[in-house]
Amino acid sequence: MPKSDAKQQIDETPPNARGGKRLKWPLLAIGLVALAPSLLTWSGQHKSILGFVNPELKQAVAFESITTHWWSPVKLTGVTVRDLTQAADENADATALVTIDSVSIQQPLWKLALSMGRGMEVTLQRPVVNLRVTDGVTNVEQTIAELFGESESSSGDSFPIVLNVEDGKVRLLPSGLQAGGVELATASIDGINGRVSTKQAKVGLPEIALAASLRTGDSNGAIAASHRPTTSVNPRIAAALDDIVSDQPLMPFTEAEVADLNSRNAEAAIKIDIQPATESGQRCLVEAHGLELSKIEPLLQRLMPGTRWDGTVSCRLDGLMTDSSDGSGFGGRTWLQGRDIRWRSNQWAAGESIALKDVTIQGACAIAEDGILINGLNVASALLDASGDGEVRLAQPDAVRTLQDAAAERSSSDQSIVNQAAAAATGKVTVQARLNVAALAAMLPKTLHVDDGVDIASAEVRVLCRVQSDVVKSGKQIDLLQKPGGFRWELVTQTSPIKATKDGRPIQVDSSVRLDALGHVGPNRMDVGRAMLSGTFGTVNVIPEDSGYAIDGVVKPLELWNQLKPVLDIPQPNITGDVTVKTRLQYVGDAIRLSGTTLQSNELQVTSRELKLRPAMPILEMLEGDLSVRGASAAVKTLVTPWHDAWWLSSDSNIVAELQAITGQRFALKAAVTPIAGSRSTDGYLEINDGRLTANLTADATTGAFLVESSTVQIPGLDARVTGAVSAPNGVLVTNLDADTQYDLSVLSQTILGDMSDSIQLLGSGRETILLRGSPILWTTAEVVRQTGQSDVSSDSLIRPFELAGRIPFSGGRLYGLALGPGEVRSQLKEGLLRAEPIHCSLGSGELDVMPQWDLNRGVIQLASGSRVQNLAVTPELCGEWLGYVAPMMTDAASLEGTLSARIQRFHYFVDQPNQSTVQGVLTIQNASASPGSSLGPLLQVLQLAGQTNAAGQRLELPAQEVTVVLNNGMVTHQGLEIQMADYRMTSSGSVGLNKQIQLELDVPLERSTADERGRSIKIPVGGTIGRPVLNTQGLLQNFGRQQIDETINKQLDRGLNRLLDKLR
Repeated sequence: MPKSDAKQQIDETPPNARGGKRLKWPLLAIGLVALAPSLLTWSGQHKSILGFVNPELKQAVAFESITTHWWSPVKLTGVTVRDLTQAADENADATALVTIDSVSIQQPLWKLALSMGRGMEVTLQRPVVNLRVTDGVTNVEQTIAELFGESESSSGDSFPIVLNVEDGKVRLLPSGLQAGGVELATASIDGINGRVSTKQAKVGLPEIALAASLRTGDSNGAIAASHRPTTSVNPRIAAALDDIVSDQPLMPFTEAEVADLNSRNAEAAIKIDIQPATESGQRCLVEAHGLELSKIEPLLQRLMPGTRWDGTVSCRLDGLMTDSSDGSGFGGRTWLQGRDIRWRSNQWAAGESIALKDVTIQGACAIAEDGILINGLNVASALLDASGDGEVRLAQPDAVRTLQDAAAERSSSDQSIVNQAAAAATGKVTVQARLNVAALAAMLPKTLHVDDGVDIASAEVRVLCRVQSDVVKSGKQIDLLQKPGGFRWELVTQTSPIKATKDGRPIQVDSSVRLDALGHVGPNRMDVGRAMLSGTFGTVNVIPEDSGYAIDGVVKPLELWNQLKPVLDIPQPNITGDVTVKTRLQYVGDAIRLSGTTLQSNELQVTSRELKLRPAMPILEMLEGDLSVRGASAAVKTLVTPWHDAWWLSSDSNIVAELQAITGQRFALKAAVTPIAGSRSTDGYLEINDGRLTANLTADATTGAFLVESSTVQIPGLDARVTGAVSAPNGVLVTNLDADTQYDLSVLSQTILGDMSDSIQLLGSGRETILLRGSPILWTTAEVVRQTGQSDVSSDSLIRPFELAGRIPFSGGRLYGLALGPGEVRSQLKEGLLRAEPIHCSLGSGELDVMPQWDLNRGVIQLASGSRVQNLAVTPELCGEWLGYVAPMMTDAASLEGTLSARIQRFHYFVDQPNQSTVQGVLTIQNASASPGSSLGPLLQVLQLAGQTNAAGQRLELPAQEVTVVLNNGMVTHQGLEIQMADYRMTSSGSVGLNKQIQLELDVPLERSTADERGRSIKIPVGGTIGRPVLNTQGLLQNFGRQQIDETINKQLDRGLNRLLDKLR
């Protein structure tokens, strides 16, 4: 067709037809929008849309069906949310965080779209939450963080929503997964029915009405009914305090009411009822009956990580919160009763706990802008008693009194008396408490370092707190519109003398510590105006200054130690003189700022121009600013003892350290340890008295860890260049480092082994890479569990015990006097155990095959059973350091010959306390002989006299034999070692101490005997030392003399009898 004809046909198309085509697409779009929710319902493509919006949500959420139409409510069935803290499992129930039979939204979809979801009402039918707490954080919080990121605090209004729960359940799970992937709940909160509404949350709490029952394990118990509380708080419209306090005084629960509360439920139950906010305030009720604390451990772990609680608790809280033009406030009455309450903490010594036994707390209180009331407050337990009563109203300014005060001329003391009288006229609140320290010490003796044998009979801490109205002082200028001054609190805390006995002997510590403080308090604030800590050990003052506090004082650590050492087993502080402290403290958000800080004594100086501390942050982000430390290492060890046991730092050294830190960016540390002039090398193993440390860490924004750059560690014999990363999950330092290490074993062995280097020496130098992983302050899984509260530590855990791995070849050395040949040590530090693979090398003329292990937690070296030395030549060195503990008479012998071997059956050698070591092995003597030394001279003379033969030139021989040798209680013991000399076969038995003192006996025959037959014998004591054995031959000489006399008499009798018989014949 020609182009002109086609154009003509197009132009001739009717106008209404072209308009219909233009409307077709908009109408189609409108239809798609109108039908989109229904199409998704019919096609089942909701998961695809969910994955497009949030891929993580698609992987975590599953449901059986969903109904979405513009004109009807939204409903989901069979909803499951996966627990993202657990690995995916074929068994969905094992990894489910939440399962819900159905989720219904009452409003139709079009209303939700217009309101952006605000005001919607959601109903959950039979929801089940599997709650687990790890490291103080619930799996619900962790999963939400994985899906939506960390939540940020917001000061805006709450999102209005109504949530209805029908027959809900919370299963409280232990931290670890049970065998077979089946998780058994320690308890469950069943029958949760209630309503939570944030539509009218004026005061700050949502409207809540919930009721539930607590069951042991998994159960489907009956649903506890919900009911509204009948509170005694009946507010009236008046001043702020009167908005809280009823027309009648706010009274604690009566005995009849407590009896009623105890008898309401036969089974454990929880009820929460927070009523809608009204003009007069918002009422709330929290009530629980028969809660077994051990069954709700996951909830308690969330509030107090690392603690364990036992016992049963019932409680009730009636309260009212107000927020009016007169000011905000709250008030109510409470009652709590605990039975057989016991409290454990991972931070305390193993096996220790606080037994509070029966605990009762009850009373009523109210606090508002213009008044404070406490009525019948009483706390009673085996450890703490407290009581409180009183009412104080804000002192209202009086215009007439203000004019009178301005006209009157009073001294400062007179004015103070007037102000005190005015404050007293407004009333006062008094709270006093008593802590039984003697009972606490009996419960936690090891945690509190109570000395062995000490029984503390009486010791307590008394606390007295008083709250009064703060009367505004009248000035020279008249202010008739001045506002009330607020409330002032005063606190006095003082310890009593300690009366105790130690091994039946009476002890009394008369020194006491006193804390005086005062400040201001209100419903939403509390500040310290002044404080002073005093005692015979010194004084510390705290005074307000420029929105902060100036702190200064002088303390005497040695004086305090001298006072407490009769009852406490604590190390003596290495700070002998007075310690002067001065700083300026300010609170800046969540940080503590210290400015112009100095801590100075004769042995130590700590200075800082400005340092910010963020206690809630990980350790690497906790500090910002500068810090300088100079002084004796012993004093530094004393200073850091509450946080770290610096056992590795030699007390015979000085230290200089400089810290520079910028939060979230950089962390730099330089430290140098130098030996004290004139001091000898340290005797302790692994103690450093000479070294350098340079650490430069830069924050990695992607991982949150700190990258380690240009960092070095230098000690004599070792120079390491360290790279990698360090992090601080939950505030615990964790390393992932590689150390490129150059070493000289001849020097390093002296540094590490201390006085043991005289006996153990290694030679060789080289360069190796050593791997460092885990937390350097936590060496065992038990320490990790105690620090973090987590019940299971795996390879995937963020916090793991410290591990170290590497290899060290050596070219030779000496081991207790014997030459050591070349070899290699491949070792790994794990669980505080430095394990080595089997080591094979030459030792003297023989061979050494051992598999050692060094338990650094207990300071014990162990050798695997079967470790051995073979074919050692008998030499003076072998006899002096080894064989001398079994056959000391060989130590001064000459012309030594022979070979021997030894096999270990048990080897536990305590480095710090050798006398506690236990070693057992078998000594195999192939043959050994020597020319007797001077120690055997007296024995040879007696044997020569007895045998009437020349014993000179006789050899001392140890025939082939096996002898069991045992080290126990510091004594090396053997039985039946055979020794042959001058045709006499003797046996040796007894012990030689590690101090080289000899306690042996030689069993010497009185006549020659064969190997198979022994006649009469006598035991000769052997004393002296390994270097100089001493044989006591007096008894042997007497026996031989007696034998000679007996033989002479017998010969004379024989001659006389023979003569007599001859005559008779």
